[in-house]
Amino acid sequence: IAKEECIDKGFNLDCVAAVWAQSSASAPKPIVGKINRGGRYGGMNPNCDKFGCFDDLEVARWDSIPIHVDPSADSTSLSAIISDELRNWYYDLRFLAANSTCKSVYAANFDSAEACEGASNVKECNSFVDELSSAEALLAVNGTSALESDSVAQCLVAPSQAAFDRVRELQTARAACSKQIFAELLTHMNATVDGVHVSQAMLRAQASQTRTGFLGELSSVKFRNPVISAVLEVGMLATGCRWGAPCMDVQLMNDGLATVLVMENAQDAVVGMSLDQSFASLEALRKDGFLERWGGRRVETALMDQRAELLAQEERYRARLYEAHWTGYQIDKADMDAGEFKYTAFYNNSGTGNTRDGNWQASAWMIDDALVRSATGRGVNIQVSTLP
Repeated sequence: IAKEECIDKGFNLDCVAAVWAQSSASAPKPIVGKINRGGRYGGMNPNCDKFGCFDDLEVARWDSIPIHVDPSADSTSLSAIISDELRNWYYDLRFLAANSTCKSVYAANFDSAEACEGASNVKECNSFVDELSSAEALLAVNGTSALESDSVAQCLVAPSQAAFDRVRELQTARAACSKQIFAELLTHMNATVDGVHVSQAMLRAQASQTRTGFLGELSSVKFRNPVISAVLEVGMLATGCRWGAPCMDVQLMNDGLATVLVMENAQDAVVGMSLDQSFASLEALRKDGFLERWGGRRVETALMDQRAELLAQEERYRARLYEAHWTGYQIDKADMDAGEFKYTAFYNNSGTGNTRDGNWQASAWMIDDALVRSATGRGVNIQVSTLP
């Protein structure tokens, strides 16, 4: 927008001030693979090449969390047994939910570089792409799309009707695509694993967990499972085909919902929540628990290999992932009778944006919740509020 047109075509600043005066609260969540790309040299290890950056490869690892407990502390442990078949089922669910082309094809229409490549009038095309972005945000403000409702785009002059019509057309196409993906996810959530329905396999894994002492209360459940969130997002995008809707096989959908509920309740077992307490000292914890595992654990299943060819060339790197430990602990003192505890929580600063506060909230929350739950039977809840 030209400077002289700013008042007529730009943001209504009173409206913007009202939007930004709002605040919201959310729970901390583990961060992995967040690289700071700023600074003179583009940040440490940005994992990019000339074609772009390889985002979303790292995921939080929950099994064998590195912990050293001082010999003077009360005995405490957490272990789990999860089969390779169930683990791979879970990896494949994550891959199927996160790597459909529905979102990328839709998003390309809002990227001038992609949408206007080869256009006869690039300037007009760029202008229309801007209108599409505004129209999408305005529809979101009215509750008809998936963007955040606190978008300042509602403070712009309304785009043309053609832009609104095009966004609705794109959203309809995205919904049709998502419906197909959602049907595949539902089928996957009714798979047979280890000779039984996957829900039963998850319950078996849950029953195999052994928990003692306050570390036995450590849990991933307080952090929303990103796999479940991805599955539900696909379902929400499949407009008119949400849980229980008659446009798909009703029994299949109900069974899929039942699997999601079991997964939420048995989340610790599904992710293999467990501790590695094999370190003889704090020095060993630092060296063998953190530095030696810096690169994470590569995961690549047969399904990922099979589906890689279906992804766009620039997205085929997604046919794998790396599980990285997002925290670890040194327990110096744990006296349950006296109610006295001392611990140090660790996290990867360069892998959490180099902000020096990356995972400290999530790390402290998880172990503080375990301490309080062990002593009182009641947990700890944390919400972080944005400042207006």
